[in-house]
Amino acid sequence: MNAVSPGVTDTAGRAAIAAIAGKIRATHPSFAYAELAPAEDLHGLAGRLRWTSGEPGRPPSYAGTDIIVVENDRIAALYLFFDPLP
Repeated sequence: MNAVSPGVTDTAGRAAIAAIAGKIRATHPSFAYAELAPAEDLHGLAGRLRWTSGEPGRPPSYAGTDIIVVENDRIAALYLFFDPLP
């Protein structure tokens, strides 16, 4: 599995992906994530999840879309986009 992060061109492996996710979450440890819509599947080849994040009980602070690419029934790549708030 690969991911691209600011200052990092390619990150491989589940541990590296978890480390990047941990760094993002550590910037706002009390924030909760909420799906904007159910995850979408593209015939088992890719998927998309639109979400928001913020303090529980308050309007969202930011929004994003996660896109995965699947190869051999495993996540081969993960792309994270920060989106305008809905």
